[in-house]
Amino acid sequence: MIDHSFTAVCDKNTELIILGSLPGKKSIAEQQYYAHPRNALWPILCDWMQVPTALNYEQRIEAALSCGVGFWDVVAQAHRPGSLDSAIQSSTVHYNPVDQLIPKLPKLKGILLNGGAAMTHFKRAGFHTLASEKGIDSYQLPSTSPAHASMTFEEKRVAWHSVLIDTLNQ
Repeated sequence: MIDHSFTAVCDKNTELIILGSLPGKKSIAEQQYYAHPRNALWPILCDWMQVPTALNYEQRIEAALSCGVGFWDVVAQAHRPGSLDSAIQSSTVHYNPVDQLIPKLPKLKGILLNGGAAMTHFKRAGFHTLASEKGIDSYQLPSTSPAHASMTFEEKRVAWHSVLIDTLNQ
């Protein structure tokens, strides 16, 4: 079965874009970014934005956009048994046109890669070169996936907040 990513969620005011690798099965089923209840992205982001995590999905997206944060995935589609990034079958990967999105975001300051797989695919697709040429910094952050259990929630929160604050203060 082929998994597909979602449409990019961003606008002309997007200053940071969070790029995952490919949505997990729960996110695909819900058609929502980071829908798994144990994924740390929304609790981390809501804490940084100072909004309740109890907001519904549309309200969280609206809050993120109003703070200059957008979302997408590096991989547009791929065969992946299960939800683990390590199960993405390289020979089936098709990338989203991140290279076409970057020029459409005039305020973009940073690209936050959610985990090592997102960064690996970002580099394989050559998107890091375009970002660098445009003066846009790329950051590999700890995966917010519950499968990335080698870091505590607090360690992930500190790492993410540090980059969110530093990048937006540039």
